[in-house]
Amino acid sequence: MNDIAMASSKRRILPSSFSDLMLVAFLLWFGSYAYGYVFYHVPFKPLYSYFLLIGFVLFYILRRAGSGLGVSGSGDVRFRAFLLWLCAYFVYLVLTFLLSVQDSVVVDYLIVYSESIALLGAFAILMATPRRLRMACGAIAILAIFASIICAYDFVRPTFTKVVGRGAGFYENPNLAGTFIALAMVAGLAAVPRRLRLFFIAFCGLGVLTTFSRSAYILWGLSAVALAWYGYFGSPRTRLAVSVGIILVGGGGTILLFTGAVGPLIQNSAISPYLTPDTKMRLGIGSRVIAGSSASERERLIRNSLESAEKAPWIGHGLAHTRKWEYGAQPHNMYLLFLVEGGVLGLAFFLTLLALLWLSSQGIGRVVALQLFLGGVFAHTQFTEPASMIFFSFVFAHGAVVRLNRSLDSSSDASVPVAA
Repeated sequence: MNDIAMASSKRRILPSSFSDLMLVAFLLWFGSYAYGYVFYHVPFKPLYSYFLLIGFVLFYILRRAGSGLGVSGSGDVRFRAFLLWLCAYFVYLVLTFLLSVQDSVVVDYLIVYSESIALLGAFAILMATPRRLRMACGAIAILAIFASIICAYDFVRPTFTKVVGRGAGFYENPNLAGTFIALAMVAGLAAVPRRLRLFFIAFCGLGVLTTFSRSAYILWGLSAVALAWYGYFGSPRTRLAVSVGIILVGGGGTILLFTGAVGPLIQNSAISPYLTPDTKMRLGIGSRVIAGSSASERERLIRNSLESAEKAPWIGHGLAHTRKWEYGAQPHNMYLLFLVEGGVLGLAFFLTLLALLWLSSQGIGRVVALQLFLGGVFAHTQFTEPASMIFFSFVFAHGAVVRLNRSLDSSSDASVPVAA
Protein backbone atom coordinates (compact mmCIF):
# COMPACT_ATOMS: atom_id res chain seq x y z
CA MET A 1 0.00 0.00 0.00
CA ASN A 2 1.89 3.08 -1.28
CA ASP A 3 0.62 6.29 0.25
CA ILE A 4 3.55 8.55 -0.50
CA ALA A 5 7.08 7.61 -1.41
CA MET A 6 9.60 7.36 1.35
CA ALA A 7 11.53 10.57 1.81
CA SER A 8 14.97 10.35 0.25
CA SER A 9 18.06 9.94 2.36
CA LYS A 10 19.08 13.48 1.45
CA ARG A 11 16.14 14.95 3.28
CA ARG A 12 16.88 16.59 6.59
CA ILE A 13 15.32 14.69 9.43
CA LEU A 14 17.20 16.55 12.15
CA PRO A 15 15.59 19.59 13.81
CA SER A 16 16.16 22.75 11.78
CA SER A 17 14.23 25.21 13.94
CA PHE A 18 13.46 25.80 17.59
CA SER A 19 9.94 24.39 17.10
CA ASP A 20 11.40 21.22 15.57
CA LEU A 21 13.80 20.83 18.48
CA MET A 22 11.05 21.31 21.05
CA LEU A 23 8.80 18.73 19.39
CA VAL A 24 11.55 16.09 19.39
CA ALA A 25 12.53 16.96 22.98
CA PHE A 26 8.94 16.70 24.23
CA LEU A 27 8.35 13.42 22.37
CA LEU A 28 11.46 11.86 23.90
CA TRP A 29 10.70 13.29 27.34
CA PHE A 30 7.09 12.13 27.52
CA GLY A 31 7.43 9.03 25.36
CA SER A 32 10.27 7.56 27.40
CA TYR A 33 8.51 8.36 30.69
CA ALA A 34 11.76 9.94 31.82
CA TYR A 35 9.70 12.70 33.41
CA GLY A 36 8.23 10.18 35.86
CA TYR A 37 11.63 8.70 36.71
CA VAL A 38 13.09 12.18 37.26
CA PHE A 39 10.19 13.07 39.55
CA TYR A 40 11.26 10.35 42.00
CA HIS A 41 14.80 11.75 42.21
CA VAL A 42 14.41 15.48 41.61
CA PRO A 43 11.56 17.72 42.83
CA PHE A 44 10.39 18.41 39.26
CA LYS A 45 6.71 17.54 39.08
CA PRO A 46 5.26 16.10 35.84
CA LEU A 47 2.79 19.00 35.90
CA TYR A 48 5.68 21.36 35.09
CA SER A 49 6.39 19.38 31.92
CA TYR A 50 2.74 19.64 30.89
CA PHE A 51 2.78 23.39 31.43
CA LEU A 52 5.98 23.75 29.40
CA LEU A 53 4.52 21.87 26.43
CA ILE A 54 1.13 23.56 26.54
CA GLY A 55 2.71 26.98 27.03
CA PHE A 56 5.07 26.45 24.12
CA VAL A 57 2.24 25.35 21.80
CA LEU A 58 0.17 28.40 22.76
CA PHE A 59 3.16 30.61 21.94
CA TYR A 60 3.59 28.73 18.66
CA ILE A 61 -0.08 29.27 17.73
CA LEU A 62 0.06 32.98 18.60
CA ARG A 63 3.26 33.44 16.61
CA ARG A 64 1.68 31.83 13.55
CA ALA A 65 -1.45 33.93 14.01
CA GLY A 66 0.71 37.05 14.12
CA SER A 67 2.18 36.02 10.77
CA GLY A 68 -1.26 35.52 9.29
CA LEU A 69 -1.04 31.72 9.43
CA GLY A 70 -3.56 29.30 10.89
CA VAL A 71 -3.00 26.39 13.24
CA SER A 72 -0.94 23.60 11.68
CA GLY A 73 -3.27 21.07 10.10
CA SER A 74 -6.31 23.34 10.31
CA GLY A 75 -6.59 23.34 6.52
CA ASP A 76 -7.74 19.73 6.72
CA VAL A 77 -11.45 19.31 7.50
CA ARG A 78 -10.93 16.11 9.49
CA PHE A 79 -8.22 17.71 11.58
CA ARG A 80 -10.57 20.62 12.32
CA ALA A 81 -13.26 18.12 13.35
CA PHE A 82 -10.75 16.59 15.75
CA LEU A 83 -9.96 20.02 17.29
CA LEU A 84 -13.70 20.68 17.68
CA TRP A 85 -14.06 17.31 19.43
CA LEU A 86 -11.36 18.35 21.91
CA CYS A 87 -13.28 21.53 22.76
CA ALA A 88 -16.61 19.66 23.06
CA TYR A 89 -15.08 16.98 25.27
CA PHE A 90 -13.54 19.56 27.59
CA VAL A 91 -16.97 21.17 28.02
CA TYR A 92 -18.42 17.73 28.71
CA LEU A 93 -15.73 17.10 31.35
CA VAL A 94 -16.53 20.35 33.13
CA LEU A 95 -20.28 19.65 33.11
CA THR A 96 -19.66 16.13 34.40
CA PHE A 97 -17.52 17.56 37.17
CA LEU A 98 -20.20 20.08 38.17
CA LEU A 99 -22.75 17.27 38.46
CA SER A 100 -20.44 15.04 40.49
CA VAL A 101 -19.54 14.90 44.19
CA GLN A 102 -16.50 17.13 43.53
CA ASP A 103 -14.29 15.49 46.13
CA SER A 104 -10.49 15.34 45.88
CA VAL A 105 -10.50 12.20 43.73
CA VAL A 106 -12.85 13.76 41.18
CA VAL A 107 -10.83 16.99 41.15
CA ASP A 108 -7.64 15.02 40.49
CA TYR A 109 -9.28 13.19 37.61
CA LEU A 110 -10.61 16.40 36.10
CA ILE A 111 -7.07 17.78 36.15
CA VAL A 112 -5.58 14.60 34.66
CA TYR A 113 -8.13 14.37 31.85
CA SER A 114 -7.80 18.10 31.10
CA GLU A 115 -4.02 17.73 30.88
CA SER A 116 -4.39 14.75 28.58
CA ILE A 117 -6.77 16.57 26.26
CA ALA A 118 -4.35 19.52 26.14
CA LEU A 119 -1.42 17.19 25.36
CA LEU A 120 -3.45 15.45 22.66
CA GLY A 121 -4.11 18.73 20.89
CA ALA A 122 -0.61 20.11 21.50
CA PHE A 123 1.24 17.15 20.01
CA ALA A 124 -1.14 16.95 17.04
CA ILE A 125 -0.64 20.64 16.21
CA LEU A 126 3.14 20.40 16.48
CA MET A 127 3.32 17.25 14.31
CA ALA A 128 0.93 18.44 11.60
CA THR A 129 3.60 19.62 9.14
CA PRO A 130 5.52 17.36 6.73
CA ARG A 131 8.98 18.12 8.14
CA ARG A 132 8.04 17.75 11.78
CA LEU A 133 6.08 14.59 11.09
CA ARG A 134 9.25 13.07 9.63
CA MET A 135 11.09 14.07 12.79
CA ALA A 136 8.32 12.65 14.96
CA CYS A 137 8.63 9.30 13.16
CA GLY A 138 12.36 9.29 13.86
CA ALA A 139 11.91 10.18 17.53
CA ILE A 140 9.25 7.50 17.98
CA ALA A 141 11.50 4.88 16.35
CA ILE A 142 14.24 5.81 18.82
CA LEU A 143 11.72 5.45 21.66
CA ALA A 144 10.75 1.96 20.44
CA ILE A 145 14.39 0.85 20.47
CA PHE A 146 15.08 2.47 23.84
CA ALA A 147 11.96 0.96 25.44
CA SER A 148 12.83 -2.50 24.11
CA ILE A 149 16.37 -2.29 25.53
CA ILE A 150 15.39 -0.96 28.95
CA CYS A 151 12.56 -3.51 29.31
CA ALA A 152 14.98 -6.34 28.49
CA TYR A 153 17.41 -4.97 31.08
CA ASP A 154 14.61 -4.61 33.62
CA PHE A 155 13.62 -8.23 33.03
CA VAL A 156 17.13 -9.52 33.74
CA ARG A 157 17.86 -7.04 36.52
CA PRO A 158 14.59 -5.76 38.03
CA THR A 159 15.16 -2.06 38.64
CA PHE A 160 12.11 -0.07 37.61
CA THR A 161 9.30 -2.61 37.22
CA LYS A 162 6.49 -2.97 39.72
CA VAL A 163 6.20 -6.68 38.86
CA VAL A 164 9.41 -8.66 39.35
CA GLY A 165 9.98 -11.04 36.47
CA ARG A 166 8.39 -8.71 33.90
CA GLY A 167 10.36 -5.90 32.27
CA ALA A 168 8.84 -2.42 32.33
CA GLY A 169 11.62 0.17 32.27
CA PHE A 170 10.68 3.74 33.12
CA TYR A 171 7.04 2.82 32.42
CA GLU A 172 6.97 0.72 35.64
CA ASN A 173 3.82 -1.09 34.45
CA PRO A 174 4.75 -4.02 32.14
CA ASN A 175 1.42 -3.85 30.28
CA LEU A 176 1.93 -0.16 29.55
CA ALA A 177 5.53 -0.80 28.46
CA GLY A 178 4.59 -3.63 26.10
CA THR A 179 1.74 -1.64 24.57
CA PHE A 180 3.99 1.38 24.05
CA ILE A 181 6.63 -0.69 22.24
CA ALA A 182 4.01 -2.20 19.92
CA LEU A 183 2.57 1.24 19.10
CA ALA A 184 5.96 2.92 18.66
CA MET A 185 7.09 0.06 16.43
CA VAL A 186 4.38 0.92 13.92
CA ALA A 187 4.39 4.72 14.22
CA GLY A 188 8.18 4.87 13.92
CA LEU A 189 8.50 2.36 11.08
CA ALA A 190 8.55 5.05 8.38
CA ALA A 191 11.88 6.36 9.73
CA VAL A 192 13.50 2.92 9.49
CA PRO A 193 15.25 2.02 6.19
CA ARG A 194 13.35 -0.68 4.35
CA ARG A 195 16.26 -3.13 4.54
CA LEU A 196 16.26 -2.87 8.36
CA ARG A 197 12.53 -3.05 9.00
CA LEU A 198 12.39 -6.78 9.60
CA PHE A 199 15.16 -6.50 12.17
CA PHE A 200 13.37 -3.52 13.76
CA ILE A 201 10.10 -5.45 14.07
CA ALA A 202 11.88 -8.48 15.52
CA PHE A 203 13.85 -6.33 17.96
CA CYS A 204 10.66 -4.67 19.20
CA GLY A 205 9.08 -8.12 19.45
CA LEU A 206 11.82 -9.21 21.85
CA GLY A 207 11.18 -6.09 23.91
CA VAL A 208 7.47 -6.89 24.05
CA LEU A 209 8.25 -10.49 25.01
CA THR A 210 10.20 -9.38 28.10
CA THR A 211 7.13 -7.54 29.42
CA PHE A 212 5.09 -10.78 29.40
CA SER A 213 2.03 -8.69 28.59
CA ARG A 214 -0.56 -10.83 26.82
CA SER A 215 -2.33 -7.80 25.38
CA ALA A 216 0.99 -6.50 24.02
CA TYR A 217 1.65 -9.90 22.42
CA ILE A 218 -1.62 -9.51 20.53
CA LEU A 219 -0.88 -5.93 19.49
CA TRP A 220 2.61 -6.82 18.26
CA GLY A 221 1.51 -9.93 16.38
CA LEU A 222 -1.50 -8.35 14.68
CA SER A 223 0.49 -5.21 13.86
CA ALA A 224 3.27 -7.22 12.21
CA VAL A 225 0.65 -9.08 10.16
CA ALA A 226 -1.11 -5.83 9.18
CA LEU A 227 2.14 -4.15 8.13
CA ALA A 228 3.04 -7.17 6.03
CA TRP A 229 -0.44 -7.26 4.52
CA TYR A 230 -0.07 -3.63 3.39
CA GLY A 231 3.37 -4.36 1.93
CA TYR A 232 5.65 -2.36 4.21
CA PHE A 233 8.52 -4.88 3.99
CA GLY A 234 10.90 -5.99 1.27
CA SER A 235 11.74 -4.62 -2.16
CA PRO A 236 9.15 -4.57 -4.95
CA ARG A 237 10.50 -7.94 -6.15
CA THR A 238 10.49 -9.66 -2.76
CA ARG A 239 7.58 -7.84 -1.11
CA LEU A 240 5.06 -10.64 -1.60
CA ALA A 241 7.36 -13.36 -0.28
CA VAL A 242 8.50 -11.27 2.67
CA SER A 243 4.94 -10.26 3.50
CA VAL A 244 3.75 -13.86 3.48
CA GLY A 245 6.69 -14.82 5.70
CA ILE A 246 5.90 -12.07 8.20
CA ILE A 247 2.25 -13.05 8.29
CA LEU A 248 3.19 -16.66 8.99
CA VAL A 249 5.85 -15.79 11.58
CA GLY A 250 3.96 -12.95 13.27
CA GLY A 251 0.59 -14.66 13.27
CA GLY A 252 2.05 -18.07 14.01
CA GLY A 253 4.23 -16.73 16.82
CA THR A 254 1.26 -15.08 18.48
CA ILE A 255 -0.74 -18.31 18.24
CA LEU A 256 2.14 -20.31 19.70
CA LEU A 257 2.41 -17.91 22.63
CA PHE A 258 -1.28 -18.24 23.44
CA THR A 259 -1.39 -21.98 23.04
CA GLY A 260 1.49 -22.37 25.49
CA ALA A 261 3.76 -24.01 22.92
CA VAL A 262 6.55 -21.49 23.61
CA GLY A 263 6.64 -22.27 27.32
CA PRO A 264 8.38 -25.67 27.15
CA LEU A 265 11.02 -24.21 24.80
CA ILE A 266 11.86 -21.42 27.25
CA GLN A 267 11.56 -23.47 30.42
CA ASN A 268 15.00 -25.01 30.07
CA SER A 269 16.65 -22.10 28.28
CA ALA A 270 19.15 -19.53 29.53
CA ILE A 271 16.37 -17.18 30.68
CA SER A 272 14.68 -19.83 32.83
CA PRO A 273 16.31 -18.57 36.08
CA TYR A 274 14.67 -15.19 35.56
CA LEU A 275 11.15 -16.57 35.26
CA THR A 276 8.71 -16.23 38.15
CA PRO A 277 5.55 -18.29 38.75
CA ASP A 278 3.54 -15.50 37.14
CA THR A 279 5.67 -15.31 33.98
CA LYS A 280 5.74 -19.11 33.70
CA MET A 281 1.96 -19.13 33.82
CA ARG A 282 1.86 -16.45 31.11
CA LEU A 283 3.99 -18.73 28.93
CA GLY A 284 1.76 -21.72 29.57
CA ILE A 285 4.25 -23.53 31.79
CA GLY A 286 2.18 -25.63 34.20
CA SER A 287 -1.11 -23.93 33.35
CA ARG A 288 -3.14 -22.27 30.61
CA VAL A 289 -1.77 -19.01 29.16
CA ILE A 290 -5.11 -17.28 29.78
CA ALA A 291 -5.29 -18.09 33.45
CA GLY A 292 -4.32 -16.73 36.84
CA SER A 293 -5.64 -13.96 39.03
CA SER A 294 -5.24 -11.26 36.35
CA ALA A 295 -7.47 -13.04 33.82
CA SER A 296 -10.04 -13.89 36.51
CA GLU A 297 -10.12 -10.31 37.71
CA ARG A 298 -10.71 -8.98 34.20
CA GLU A 299 -13.64 -11.35 33.73
CA ARG A 300 -15.12 -10.27 37.06
CA LEU A 301 -14.70 -6.57 36.24
CA ILE A 302 -16.52 -6.97 32.94
CA ARG A 303 -19.53 -8.36 34.75
CA ASN A 304 -19.31 -5.72 37.48
CA SER A 305 -19.04 -2.92 34.93
CA LEU A 306 -22.11 -4.04 32.99
CA GLU A 307 -24.10 -4.40 36.20
CA SER A 308 -23.05 -0.91 37.30
CA ALA A 309 -23.85 0.59 33.89
CA GLU A 310 -27.42 -0.75 34.07
CA LYS A 311 -28.04 1.37 37.17
CA ALA A 312 -27.23 4.66 35.37
CA PRO A 313 -27.41 3.89 31.65
CA TRP A 314 -27.71 7.38 30.12
CA ILE A 315 -25.32 9.74 31.91
CA GLY A 316 -23.41 7.25 34.05
CA HIS A 317 -22.23 7.49 37.64
CA GLY A 318 -19.91 10.45 37.16
CA LEU A 319 -16.24 11.22 36.70
CA ALA A 320 -13.82 8.94 38.62
CA HIS A 321 -16.64 6.69 39.85
CA THR A 322 -14.62 3.56 39.10
CA ARG A 323 -11.83 4.84 41.34
CA LYS A 324 -14.17 4.71 44.32
CA TRP A 325 -16.62 1.93 43.52
CA GLU A 326 -17.05 -1.21 45.59
CA TYR A 327 -15.42 -3.51 43.03
CA GLY A 328 -11.85 -2.46 43.73
CA ALA A 329 -9.82 -2.17 40.50
CA GLN A 330 -10.97 -0.15 37.51
CA PRO A 331 -12.42 -1.96 34.45
CA HIS A 332 -9.20 -2.40 32.42
CA ASN A 333 -11.29 -1.40 29.41
CA MET A 334 -11.79 2.08 27.94
CA TYR A 335 -15.22 1.26 26.51
CA LEU A 336 -16.53 -0.01 29.84
CA LEU A 337 -14.91 2.90 31.68
CA PHE A 338 -16.77 5.47 29.57
CA LEU A 339 -20.00 3.47 29.78
CA VAL A 340 -19.91 3.23 33.58
CA GLU A 341 -18.77 6.77 34.30
CA GLY A 342 -20.48 8.59 31.43
CA GLY A 343 -23.29 6.28 30.40
CA VAL A 344 -24.39 6.18 26.78
CA LEU A 345 -23.46 9.86 26.42
CA GLY A 346 -19.91 9.34 27.65
CA LEU A 347 -19.41 6.24 25.50
CA ALA A 348 -20.74 8.19 22.51
CA PHE A 349 -18.02 10.82 23.05
CA PHE A 350 -15.32 8.15 23.05
CA LEU A 351 -16.74 6.33 20.03
CA THR A 352 -16.95 9.64 18.17
CA LEU A 353 -13.24 10.17 18.78
CA LEU A 354 -12.51 6.67 17.46
CA ALA A 355 -14.66 7.32 14.40
CA LEU A 356 -12.77 10.55 13.70
CA LEU A 357 -9.51 8.68 14.25
CA TRP A 358 -10.45 6.07 11.65
CA LEU A 359 -11.71 8.63 9.13
CA SER A 360 -8.54 10.68 9.55
CA SER A 361 -6.09 7.77 9.41
CA GLN A 362 -4.12 7.03 6.28
CA GLY A 363 -1.70 4.22 5.47
CA ILE A 364 0.46 3.33 8.43
CA GLY A 365 -1.66 5.64 10.59
CA ARG A 366 -4.57 3.28 10.02
CA VAL A 367 -2.56 0.43 11.59
CA VAL A 368 -1.87 2.64 14.63
CA ALA A 369 -5.59 3.45 14.80
CA LEU A 370 -6.43 -0.26 14.82
CA GLN A 371 -3.92 -0.75 17.63
CA LEU A 372 -5.60 1.99 19.66
CA PHE A 373 -9.06 0.49 19.06
CA LEU A 374 -7.86 -2.88 20.28
CA GLY A 375 -5.74 -1.41 23.07
CA GLY A 376 -8.85 0.14 24.56
CA VAL A 377 -10.21 -3.36 25.14
CA PHE A 378 -7.28 -4.23 27.40
CA ALA A 379 -6.64 -0.97 29.30
CA HIS A 380 -8.56 1.91 30.85
CA THR A 381 -5.60 4.33 30.92
CA GLN A 382 -5.49 5.62 27.34
CA PHE A 383 -6.71 9.04 28.47
CA THR A 384 -4.45 9.26 31.52
CA GLU A 385 -1.11 8.25 29.98
CA PRO A 386 0.87 10.84 27.95
CA ALA A 387 2.29 8.05 25.77
CA SER A 388 -1.20 7.19 24.51
CA MET A 389 -1.83 10.83 23.65
CA ILE A 390 1.27 10.80 21.44
CA PHE A 391 -0.18 8.06 19.24
CA PHE A 392 -3.68 9.52 19.02
CA SER A 393 -2.02 12.80 17.99
CA PHE A 394 0.21 11.00 15.51
CA VAL A 395 -2.73 9.48 13.63
CA PHE A 396 -4.54 12.81 13.26
CA ALA A 397 -1.40 14.73 12.27
CA HIS A 398 -0.28 11.97 9.90
CA GLY A 399 -3.63 11.88 8.14
CA ALA A 400 -3.69 15.67 7.73
CA VAL A 401 -0.18 15.73 6.26
CA VAL A 402 -0.84 12.84 3.86
CA ARG A 403 -3.94 14.57 2.54
CA LEU A 404 -1.99 17.83 2.24
CA ASN A 405 0.68 16.06 0.21
CA ARG A 406 -1.91 14.55 -2.09
CA SER A 407 -3.50 17.94 -2.65
CA LEU A 408 -0.08 19.23 -3.69
CA ASP A 409 0.36 16.29 -6.07
CA SER A 410 2.97 14.74 -3.77
CA SER A 411 5.50 17.50 -4.46
CA SER A 412 9.05 16.80 -3.30
CA ASP A 413 8.94 19.60 -0.75
CA ALA A 414 5.91 18.10 0.99
CA SER A 415 6.57 14.39 0.88
CA VAL A 416 6.53 12.53 4.17
CA PRO A 417 7.81 9.07 5.00
CA VAL A 418 4.67 6.97 5.05
CA ALA A 419 6.40 3.61 4.89
CA ALA A 420 6.16 3.05 1.18
